[in-house]
Amino acid sequence: MLALKGGVSMVGGRTAIVGVLVCAALALAGCNFVMTVSAIFTPADAGGPSLKPGYWSSPYCTIDAAANRESICAQGYLMTASEMRQIDQSGAADAGEPHQHEFTTYLLVAGDPMVMQLAYTNPEVGPEPGAYVFIAVKPTALDASGRIVAATVWPVLCGPPAPQPKPDAPVGPSGFPPSTNHPFAGITLGDAGCIPADKAALSKAAKASRALADIVLDLHWVADAAP
Repeated sequence: MLALKGGVSMVGGRTAIVGVLVCAALALAGCNFVMTVSAIFTPADAGGPSLKPGYWSSPYCTIDAAANRESICAQGYLMTASEMRQIDQSGAADAGEPHQHEFTTYLLVAGDPMVMQLAYTNPEVGPEPGAYVFIAVKPTALDASGRIVAATVWPVLCGPPAPQPKPDAPVGPSGFPPSTNHPFAGITLGDAGCIPADKAALSKAAKASRALADIVLDLHWVADAAP
C-alpha cells in the first residue's frame, strides 16, 4: 500500500494526501473523495507552473538538508517532474527499510486551484494504476524561474461531508452510509468515492472543496535532490 505521510492539519491521523490514497488503496466505501478508475486528465491537459523538483516538507517537519539530504523526517516528499515519493524514516530501525518508499505518478493541471491527478499503483498487483485520485493545489510561492516552491493542498471532495450517522442509521446498497448527502454538480456517488462527469465538474469541485476541507496540507520546497 502506498502510504504518503504529511505533518499538518490531521483528521483521524491522516493528512489530505494520505486519506485520498488510502481510499484508493482499499477502495473504501463512504470515502468523500473524487476517485476514478480511468484518468480524467491526459498529458495534453498539463499546464501552469510546475512543482520545483527536490525535497518538499511541511512547516511541521524540520529537515537538515545540508547535513544529509536523505535524513528527512517521516513527513517529507521527494518530487520529480512526474513522480511523488514518500521520504519515510519511521522504519529506520529496520536496516533493510529504504528511505524512499513506493511512489505515485502525478499530472498537474492548470486552474484556480490547480488539480493534481495522482495515479495510485499497487506494486503487488501490477504496474497499471488501480485508481486515480485528485488533490487541489494552490501555489503560494514561486521561484525566480516561475516554479512552485510552496503550495497549499487539499482533497477534492464529492460534496459537503454527511453528518456522522447514528449507530442504527440505515445504510445504502453498499452497506455504508453516504459520504455526502449533497454531491457537487456533475459529481456522481460511487461505491468508493465519487466520479466527476467531466473535467469542468472536477475543477469546480476542487474549488468548492476548499471551504469544506477539514484536512489541509501546506508544503514547501526544501532542497535539490541528491545527485
